[in-house]
This record gives sequence, C-alpha cells and structure tokens, in this order.
Amino acid sequence: MRFPILPVYEGRSARTTSLATVVWVLFVMACSAGFAQEDQHSGLPEDISQEQFHVYLLVGQSNMSGRGEMSPEDRNPKRGIYALDANDQWKPASHPLHFDKPKIARYGLGIEFAEQMQAQDETLSIGLVPCAVGGTSLKEWSQGGKLYASAIARAKLAAKRGTLKGILWHQGEGDCRESKALTYRKRLTKLIGDLRADLGSPGLPFVLGELGHFRVGKKSRSDIVIQQQRSIPTHVDNTACVSAIDLGHVGDYSHFDAAALKTFGTRFATAMQSLQSSANEGDVLAPREASLYHQGWIDLNKNGKRDTYEDSTASIDARTEDLLSQMNVNEKTCQLVTLYGYKRVVKDDLPTPKWKESIWKDGLANIDEHINGIAGWRGDKESEYLWPPSKHARAINEVQRWFLEETRLGIPVEFTNEGIRGVCHHRATNFPAQVGIGATWNKQLAADIGRITGTEAKSLGYTNIYSPILDVARDPRWGRVVECYGEDPFLVGALGVQQARGLQNSGVASTAKHFAVYSVPKGGRDGKARTDPHVAPREMQQIYLAPFAEVIRDARILGIMSSYNDYDGIPVSGSSEMMIDILRKQLGFRGYVVSDSDAVKYLHSKHHVASSAKDAVRLFLESGGNVRTEFNSPKGFVLPLRELIEEKGISMDIVDDRVRDVLRVKFELGLFDNPYVANPKGGDGLVHSPLHRQTAIRAARESIVLLKNENQVLPLKKDLKSILVCGPNAKEIEHSISRYGPTGGEVVSILEGVQSAVSPDTVVHYAAGAETVDSRWPESEVLYEPPAGNDAKLIKEAVNLARDVDVIVAVLGESEDTIGESKSRTDLNLTGYQRELVQALHKTGKPIVVVLVNGRALSINWIDRNIPGIVEAWFPGEACGRAVADVLFGDYNPGGKLPVTFPRTVGQLPYNFPFKPGSQSGQGTGHNPNGKGSSRILGELYPFGFGLSYTEFTYGDLKITPEEIQPGESVEVTCRVTNAGDRAGDEVVQLYLRDELSSVTTYDSVLRGFERIHLAPGETKDVSFTIESRAMALLDRNMEWVVEPGDFAVLVGSSSQDIRLKGAFEVQASKE
Repeated sequence: MRFPILPVYEGRSARTTSLATVVWVLFVMACSAGFAQEDQHSGLPEDISQEQFHVYLLVGQSNMSGRGEMSPEDRNPKRGIYALDANDQWKPASHPLHFDKPKIARYGLGIEFAEQMQAQDETLSIGLVPCAVGGTSLKEWSQGGKLYASAIARAKLAAKRGTLKGILWHQGEGDCRESKALTYRKRLTKLIGDLRADLGSPGLPFVLGELGHFRVGKKSRSDIVIQQQRSIPTHVDNTACVSAIDLGHVGDYSHFDAAALKTFGTRFATAMQSLQSSANEGDVLAPREASLYHQGWIDLNKNGKRDTYEDSTASIDARTEDLLSQMNVNEKTCQLVTLYGYKRVVKDDLPTPKWKESIWKDGLANIDEHINGIAGWRGDKESEYLWPPSKHARAINEVQRWFLEETRLGIPVEFTNEGIRGVCHHRATNFPAQVGIGATWNKQLAADIGRITGTEAKSLGYTNIYSPILDVARDPRWGRVVECYGEDPFLVGALGVQQARGLQNSGVASTAKHFAVYSVPKGGRDGKARTDPHVAPREMQQIYLAPFAEVIRDARILGIMSSYNDYDGIPVSGSSEMMIDILRKQLGFRGYVVSDSDAVKYLHSKHHVASSAKDAVRLFLESGGNVRTEFNSPKGFVLPLRELIEEKGISMDIVDDRVRDVLRVKFELGLFDNPYVANPKGGDGLVHSPLHRQTAIRAARESIVLLKNENQVLPLKKDLKSILVCGPNAKEIEHSISRYGPTGGEVVSILEGVQSAVSPDTVVHYAAGAETVDSRWPESEVLYEPPAGNDAKLIKEAVNLARDVDVIVAVLGESEDTIGESKSRTDLNLTGYQRELVQALHKTGKPIVVVLVNGRALSINWIDRNIPGIVEAWFPGEACGRAVADVLFGDYNPGGKLPVTFPRTVGQLPYNFPFKPGSQSGQGTGHNPNGKGSSRILGELYPFGFGLSYTEFTYGDLKITPEEIQPGESVEVTCRVTNAGDRAGDEVVQLYLRDELSSVTTYDSVLRGFERIHLAPGETKDVSFTIESRAMALLDRNMEWVVEPGDFAVLVGSSSQDIRLKGAFEVQASKE
C-alpha cells in the first residue's frame, strides 16, 4: 500500500526531543509538586458522581496536543467538559487544552471528542487528562520513562474522581525513519499492554489516529507507520485506528488544521463508542471450545501447535502459502463460492447439525446478506436475531464459531452485504441514493458515509461491503442510474475513492461494482438484456474504467464484482483480458473477484460462449474470477469444479491462484486472528446513532439542487396563511428505502417535513393530485389519452384546494416502479399525469414550487418554462422531508450541483459530459458545406455541474503555477471565491481542463478538480487545486497513456458551462 509521505514534526533530533521531554517534566513538576493532592477536584461540581464522570487519557505528541488555528470563541469553557490542568485541578475545558508548549499550544481534537461522547448521553460529564507532548518519539513514552510515569500518575489521580473509560493516542511523526517505522506496531503494542496493566484495566479501550496523509519529502516513511498503525486493531483487542485521510494541515505539512482536528475528534469518538460496552455479555451465544483459543493465536487446525498461518507475526504471504499447502481439494473448491444467507438459500439463521452434511462443511468464501432484514422485506418470516445489533452480532459470531471449530482447518468465513445507501440492514442509517451523493460534490461527506456504513457494518458482524458502485451513468434511460454517482468518470472516481477508503478504514473490505462497462447496455435496456454496450476501446478506458483505476490505486480496495454483460463480444466474467490483463496487471488489483449473481451461469445460458454449465465454471476461473455468487446452492459450482479437477479439465495451479486471492483478503482483514465481533453490545449504541443520523440529515440537505428560482419565489415564508402540498411523492417514502440499503427504519415524508417547518397558525392542505404512473403506463407514453376517471378526479381535488391557498408545493418524480434495477425506460418525461396536474394547478394563478423526487435526469420542459421554483431532491433517504423543508423555508441554502446532464428530450441521447468536440453542437447555417437546417431540439435543459443558490458567488484572482512544465510534473491552480450575497451558502468550485492540441481527438473539456466550500456573507476563501501529470494524460494512437507537449486551457467555474475564470499552462517537449 502506498501513501503520501509526511515530514517529521517540530524537530526530530535526539537532542530536540530530549529537550522537549525535559521541559515538559520540569514544567509539570514545578506546577504540581506531586500527584497525591486531595484538593484537585475543586473545579468540579459536587453533584457529579464518579459513575457519571467519564475520564479519558490523551497521550502522544503535537497533533494530540493541538496546533490548529483558534478563534476567540474557542477559549470559552465547554459545559459539562472538564480538563485536568497543569496544577492537577479540574477546570472547565477550553482551547488550548494541552500545556506542553504554551506559546504554540492551540486547537486540538480533545474537546470535540468530548462533545461527541457527551452527545450520546447528555447526563454524562467528560473529563480529559491532557498529557501529550510535542516532538516526542515512541521510545520516550515507553514504560519507565518520565512521560509514561507522568501520564500514569495523572490518569490515576483523575480516576479518583471519575471513571477511566479509555485512552486516546496520536503519535508517530517522531518514528518515521524507516528503522523505527518498521517496528512501530510491535513497540506500540507493548506500550498499550503496559498502560493497561499499570492502570489496572486490561481491556481499557484504546483509540489511535493515523498520521496525516500530507505530501512530504522522501526521507520520511510515514507510509510505513500508517500501515503499522492500521494493523494494531488486528493484533490488539479492544483497539481502533482512526483514519486521517483527507484531513488538512495548517500550511506546514505537519500539523492538522482546526477543521481537520474537529473531524478527527468526531472520528475518535465514533471509534471509542464502538469499543465501549455497556454490559459484560459474551460475544457468542454458546461457550467456545476453550482448548483452541490461546493468548495471541487460535489453533484453527486443532493440532496443538501454532502453525505459520495461525501466527499473526508471520507475513501474509507466508501465512497464505502455509494454509494453502494444508488444504485438500474439497476445502479449496469451497473457498470459491458464496452462500446466500437466511431465507435466500440457507434456511437457518444459526448452524444446525445438518450443516455437517452440507457442501459448506468444508468451508466457504463468504455468506451474503445473512439475517440482514431482506427476508422480512420480501415478506418472509424474519429471524429473531435481526435486532438489536448486539443480538445480530452474537448470531454472526455463532456462525463464525461453527466454521472455526467445526471445519478441519478452521478457515473463517466472510460476511458480505450490500451498502450503497448505508449498510443493508434493518434500521441502519439510511443515506440518500448514490446519485444524490453525487449531487453533493462533497468528498469529505462521501468519506464520512463510507466510514459510518463500514462502522455500522463491522459492529453488526459484516466484513465485506459491496460498495461503491463505480458505474458511470451515461444513459439516463438505464434503470440503475439512481445507484451511480453521476455521468462523469472523474466525479465518480473521486467520490468512490472516499467511500471505499471510509469503508476499509472502518475495518471492512470494499468491493466495488460492476466491473466493467455495465452501465450502457444497448439502448439503456436492463432486465433480461444487459448486454452489448456500444463503447469504443479508448472510451472504455477513459470513461468506464477510469473510476476503477482511481479506486484501486488510491483506496486499495479488496474486492471487485464482475458484471454479466459482454464487451466487444466477450462476456466480462469470461474475459481474461478484462479480469487479468486489465484488472490485475494494468490496474494493479490484488483482492478477489466475486461474480455478480448469475454472471457465471450466463456464460453458458445467455452468451453461449461455454458449452455447458460446467464449462462456464472453468471459463470463469481461467479468466480470473475467484468466487461465484448465485441464488442457489454453492454445490452447483463446487461439484462441477471438483469434476473438472478430477478430469484434469482445469489446472490445479489456476485453482490455487484463485483460492490464494481469497485467503489473502481474509488475512488482510484480520479474520484469522480476530474472527469475532469483539464487542457485540457496542453496536446497540452505534447503529443509527445520533451522530450517524446527523450525517444522514447533512447528506440529504447537501444533495438538493436548486434548478430554478425565478423572482426569488424561494425560500418560502413560514408564516403563510395556508399551503397546499400535493403530488404522488408528497406522502410517499418508499423511494428512500432501497433493496441495496437499510430497511425497516423511519423516513420523514415531505408532507411531514413541511408540517413541522411552518408556523403553528399555517394550515397545510394535502391532496395526492396524481399517481406516479397511470393504469396504462408505459403504453401511455406512446399512445396518449387525456386523464379520465380517477386520474381526472385526483387532479380536480388538488385544484379545488389550490384556489384558496397562498402557495402550492407539488412533489413529483419517480418511484420504485419507474427507476431501479431492471426499470429502464423509453422516455424521460414525468410518468402518469403528473405534468397535467401541474398544468391544472398553474391555471389557478397561485405561486408554485415543484419538488422533484427522482433518480434520473428528467425532461421537464413545460415545468421549466412555466413554474418559477424547481427543487431537485433525488431520493434523499431517511431525512427526506426534513431536508426538503429546510430548503423550501430557508433554514438551509441549497448548494448541490447536478452530477448528470438533463436533456430536453430522450431523442437527444446520448447527451452527456464529457463529450467530443462538435458531438453535441447545433446544425449548420448559411453556406455550410455539411448542410444546414433547423430540424431538432438543441442544447440541454440543465448542464452537468449546474445548481443555483439563495446567494451569489464571485470568482477572481486565478493563479497557475508554474505556467510551463515538463512531462510528469504537476501544476498548482488557485482562485479566490467570495460570497457576494446576504446568506451563508455552499459553492462547488469546479476545475476543467482542455487539451488544445493532441495526436488523437480528446474531449472538449474534462473535469479535473472540485471543492465544495462554505462561505458566510461577504466571506472570501482561496481554493487550491493540483493538476497532476496523470490528469493531463491521454491514450495516444498506440493506446499508450502519455502526456503530450502543448497548451492546456484551465477553466474554473460554477458548472461545466458557467466558466468564470480562464488560464493556461504549457507542457514543454521533453528535453531527453
């Protein structure tokens, strides 16, 4: 794994760090003259009990101490949060919290951590014991040293008044030289054990944070330290490692800035909450086989000795090869299949005696969607272990225990699940559809959603999440565009990287899908088709494979799902070019490939490239596939594979290679060392926690795009006399409950959101007005008939109510009947009689705002021309109604941008961004040699990247540095953005690049950077981008990635068409 490298902090010579230690110790001694004082609690209210006063020890170096910029407000004491000061007195906590270097101590993560911990239980008070010292190495914190002794003494002192609940650690910058970095895990593991022993708490939760992922010089090996830090939870019980990905610095490439530390504090709190347990219940439903479980290892093969594959100190490669050498054919073949979970294929929620007679008596690669709520969603009886999370985790542990204790080699199983709107589990946190996340254009938000999805999944017992979807939504007719981030590969890749990192930094694998060229079946047709994408090889690489390349390189995902479509006549799941040459050799993927459901079977039954079902098994494995997934028993794959091996119809080397990939991922996830959910009870306070719900609300708000606001019809006043909320999606919530996301939770409807937002005196009327589809749909799209019967009645009821109200909010769009898997369309207009409803309401003369709740671009030409206010809400998830109401009534200023182009008519398709020069132009005029005319609709309804705000933003001061570079060098671009209005708001600053001269035709322009920023009225911010060499590359005539010399135009603006600033730089010819 490769990471950017970090410079060392605050001087790293032995002389400097020794001085830091001496200064700190002398300072503490001078201030406190011992730790046995009895009056140290005088700063605490007397009514705080020891049980309700939770204490945390903060140790490490300067990034724990805090060097973030401060505002005057940061010095204000925090209610209910206390700090043990240098004089060993409890005082109300404020920034700076630490006092190791008073002249430079500033904003730290501790208080944000405390506030988030307190938010879980407002009856608690939080005590912080700051002990971090800038410039210190891990050696200086070792047992027997003065820093260690000071921290232990202060923690024990604090524990006299409160209850010690955990340790926060951030350090490592002082150990970035390679010789130290390589032993960091071993040394920190010893320190954790020493701290726990000396504090008398063997299982005390310990949360550490990664080093910053900043660009640095070559001498620092922070990449190694980060790897070592991430491995701690695999080797030490009740520990967690918090991601520092995407956290910024104060400008010195060393210290986190205040915004980063605030985020870091929240991440520390989330991790700590997941470790803490409110009950001392066991982690499995029945006692474990005690003879197998030893300190630091498990005797998985029951032979009484620690084999290499059972030894956590051995390398993953060595462990994998040792295990593979012990496996027989039956065990190997079982590692190449998925078992669908409860009520899908397996009928049991817990192991039964019959399992010893099943095909999986020899193991499995994974069990998919086990007890996740899909059974109840489909109408079957649900398992008693579905809820609460602690009960589910124990059930998962019991299944895992069966595989460890009842199979010969004890190979743990993975528990896979879907996770594109949150983890697919009953009552998990429910986020907007992925197209809505695309509309946020917010990388940090995508990372937060990934982290929450992964954290909830891990606490429930899942180990591998099928997310993100990296398909590029180039054709809005296709039904699954709702599950895609957008139509642009750079946007999809950037958000996909963050989602994948968030998942994997939470300790679960990210399996991206669907590889590859899946999202453009011929004519956008889904269902039984899903084949024959008409995509040229260069377009395949630049558009459809680009997001996978980004996520594999930058997030190092552990899983890929192969699709069941073909490309250029060869099914992807039977293509060695796709799954070996491109995926593994070109893109560098090192995880395992799981087939989409039926993809293996289709090699024979649909594509007819395999002579039989058994031959399809051979072709899948020889082409690079690892694990077959299908809605039937695994024996349908395992038994034919065993026959092939017996007949020598497949090389055993190929089988071993495929098994090796699966085992490697399981080792990387730590399943052989920590196979169980260590703290099942922790999930009860974690899944759908208040902090996670806040992120769901934030995501829903940020996903909303303001498409039209003529004469500032929005925001609406809350004290209106009366308002009509109508339309098929006014009360509907099913659109925000997905087969691939959480089920069973509560969703706030838009009608409920409006009712909660307006004043008590406002009368809110409701009428359905129309249904999403009429009784003749989809035939009614080609054989139109005016509304009659019940359809006409619904419209009339809405119009009658509309005549006497102040404002009409018409909530239109799509439903699960019109968008989703297998729900492709042949038209992009609103379905049913929704347009006729709006036309009838328009005749009343009342102000109208249309809210769209949908998953694809729609052709709403009449509404755009005649209705003053249009809000695009997508499928917003659990916070649907609240988020929409916040936008309608001005509590939130919309800042989302379109991740897809809205065409005017389906006849324009394909119509998207990026596009080749002239491919979306108008028609010729005058004496044009190619002819002239005016025979078609021109231009889009709304362009890619478009979105309005309740305020105005101005751009200026574009700087490009340097303006001349050599191939392989990067360019820095900065500009200044100002909020020129009177409302705070978000702007998405977008950077596009145009190659002015090239050996092949390139796109008119390409997205190469974006940042979502928040600005107060009158505030100005500098926005910076780095255009790396690979962002300038093209596939030349030899299909080689190269950066060609020449001029590049830099275009910065508010959408792909609203360009505010222009500049250029030149790539000079190579001097070689």
